[in-house]
Amino acid sequence: MSYSEDFRQAARSFNGQPFTKEELKRRLNHNPNFDSYFYNYQHQSYCGLLIVPSGDDRFTVQEGVERVVVNNAPRQRNNTTQARNNNVRIDYSKIISIGKNNGRFERLKIKRGSNGELLEIKAGTNGYIVALNKHNSDIVEYWIEQDSSYINFTKMVCDNFVRQNDGHFPRDDCYAILSMIRIIDIENSTNVWRFNRLAINNMVDYIMNPNHRFWERLQNGEPELVQELNNSSSTDDGEVKSLASKVCKYFAENDPDINSTDLFYINDSFVRHVLRFYCAAYQNVKKTKKEFEQGTYQHLFSVLDELHQFIEADLNDENKIDKSRFDHIMWYCYKNSGD
Repeated sequence: MSYSEDFRQAARSFNGQPFTKEELKRRLNHNPNFDSYFYNYQHQSYCGLLIVPSGDDRFTVQEGVERVVVNNAPRQRNNTTQARNNNVRIDYSKIISIGKNNGRFERLKIKRGSNGELLEIKAGTNGYIVALNKHNSDIVEYWIEQDSSYINFTKMVCDNFVRQNDGHFPRDDCYAILSMIRIIDIENSTNVWRFNRLAINNMVDYIMNPNHRFWERLQNGEPELVQELNNSSSTDDGEVKSLASKVCKYFAENDPDINSTDLFYINDSFVRHVLRFYCAAYQNVKKTKKEFEQGTYQHLFSVLDELHQFIEADLNDENKIDKSRFDHIMWYCYKNSGD
């Protein structure tokens, strides 16, 4: 019997009566996987079983449900269309503000060639792109938070190591670093471990080598670090490039001694695909998909950063967004658009 089956059997053994988390844990002999399974069954049903709070730090089991729970409030299983209909929408009247039409926001129409290449961008109502602003960022972050496809296991794994190491991530622990990279690989569907385990092992060796000053440079947000981590893998595979950027991004976000979402952009296929349209729309600069696919991380970072700074040059701090939220708009909106 698998641990998941053991977990469901133990939960059902209370026969519908309220129980505490610790009581359920005891019935599973304090298995080290307990906390992650308990979290999962609170947020999504598996085999029709869902754990729901019943007050006073106690819980009960609900059977025969196919839904997720967000902030302890039951709701139907999430998908992008439902999320968009849940009284939060991208405001397409605020597409891109470029100071024309008496200060009103205008929509930009993108005309593409037969191969998807950019031909022209002009004011219009069709083919517009989602604006990179705080209004839309707030909506995207709301969608991600409620999307059952994006439970943050990376944070859970990191927090577990931090708890075991007096509030710090164990930077000298090879197993902890490998575990983090593997969960980042799984959550981001880069699948490097599945097809190229040597690449990930090489990344671990690079991070563990004190001569590379990985943690110091990570805290400084050095774009060159991502490229060097990628080079250490001894492969030029696109998924490894993507993984290297996400390793740096999520280590920086989850290590409590860094704890920053404003150090790195992700090198993601969806970001690379739509970035050229944003450069043309905002900056009137022509870019090609090829230069992002074949270029270095430093180049991608510099283009994203220039665009980011260009958009926010005249904004006050409360209307600015960090690097993580900035690339989330491009990644999440177009990842789910089918475009």
